[in-house]
Amino acid sequence: MKKMFALLIGLVCLSAPLTEIAVPSQMMISASAEEVTFNTNCSYVYDALSDNQKDVYNQLLESCRQVDASSETYETIPSVTTRKLTSSEIVSLATVFVFDHPEFFWITPEYEISSTGRSITYTMKLYPQYQDGEARQETKQQLISLEQEYLNQIADYDSDYEKAEYLMKQLRQDIVFGYGENNIDQSIASALLEHKTVCAGYSKLYELLCNASGIEVMTEISLNHAWNVIHLEGNWYHVDVTYGLFLYSDSELHEFDESKGLYTTEVDGQEVSFYMHEPYGTLYSFALPDTSQSYSKPLLAGDATGDGSVDILDVITINQAILGKATLTEEQLKAIDFNGNGKPDSEEALTIMKYIVGLISSLTA
Repeated sequence: MKKMFALLIGLVCLSAPLTEIAVPSQMMISASAEEVTFNTNCSYVYDALSDNQKDVYNQLLESCRQVDASSETYETIPSVTTRKLTSSEIVSLATVFVFDHPEFFWITPEYEISSTGRSITYTMKLYPQYQDGEARQETKQQLISLEQEYLNQIADYDSDYEKAEYLMKQLRQDIVFGYGENNIDQSIASALLEHKTVCAGYSKLYELLCNASGIEVMTEISLNHAWNVIHLEGNWYHVDVTYGLFLYSDSELHEFDESKGLYTTEVDGQEVSFYMHEPYGTLYSFALPDTSQSYSKPLLAGDATGDGSVDILDVITINQAILGKATLTEEQLKAIDFNGNGKPDSEEALTIMKYIVGLISSLTA
C-alpha cells in the first residue's frame, strides 16, 4: 500500500491588492435556532465533468455533506475510493471541488491519498478548530447569518449587474487583504469572521454570495491566484475581487497582467513564466467557460447621447432624431424606447423632460 500526505493548492496571491482596504464595523450576527443551510449552486463545473469524474465528485459531495450536517467530531471527511481516475486526476478534481463548494469552510488544503492495487482512496482534512461538531455547527450558523447580511444589502437592486458590482466593491471595502490569526485564510471564514483574507477567501466568498442571489459564478485557479468568472446577460466574464477587476475579457485580463509583468516559477523542475490569471491547465481537463467577450455596459435609461447622464441634451437629441437630423445607435435607442415602438418620438422626449424637472422620479427603458 502506498500512502501520501500532501497539500491542495493554497493560494496566497503573490502581490497585494491595488488599493488600501478598510476594516468595517462588526456585522450583527443573528443566528436562527432553526436548521439553515447555505444557498449556493453553480452547475458549470459539474456539468463539464466526465462520468468517472462525476462519480468521484459525487462521493466528495456526499462525504462533505455528511460532515456538514453532523455535530460529531471529524478529523477528515469520509474517504472516497475509485478505480477509474489516477491519483493526480483525483487531486486535481478535489482542488476544483473545494473551490466549487465554498460553503464547506472547514476544509483545509491538506489531504491524504493512498493506493492498493488499482484502487485509490482519498480524503481531506478539517481545520483543527472545526473538527469538533458543535464548534463547526456554531460557526456555520454565524457564517450563514453574515451571508444573509450581504444578501439583504442587495435585495433592492433590480439587475444582476448591480448586485454583482455592489458585492465586488463591498467585499473590497469590508475585508483586508492578508493573513488572519487562525490560519484559515483559504476559507470564507477568514473573510467573514476575521475580515482578512487572501485571493482564495475573496473568490470563494464572492462565489457563495452571487450564487445565493441567483447569479452563476465559479472560481478559476492559476498557480498563484484565484478569481471568479460570472455568467451575466448570456456571457461569461472575469471578476477579481482582490484587484477590483469587474467584467473583464481574456484579452483585458492579459493586458492587466502584462502591465504588472509576468510571474516566473518552477513547475515539475522547469522554470515557467505565466500570467497571474492563466488557469492552471491540469486542474481543468474539462472545458472552461468562454470568457473572450468584452462587456458593454447598457446605457442609463433616458441617456440618448450616451454620455452617462440624463439632461436636456438628451431631449434635444431625441427631437433631432425625430426630425431626421441625428441618428441614434441601437444602444441609445434601447435607452429611450420607453413605449417599445422601436423609434424615438415626442412622448419619450416629454417623459425625459418630466424626469429632469422632477415631475417623475424614475425612468424605465
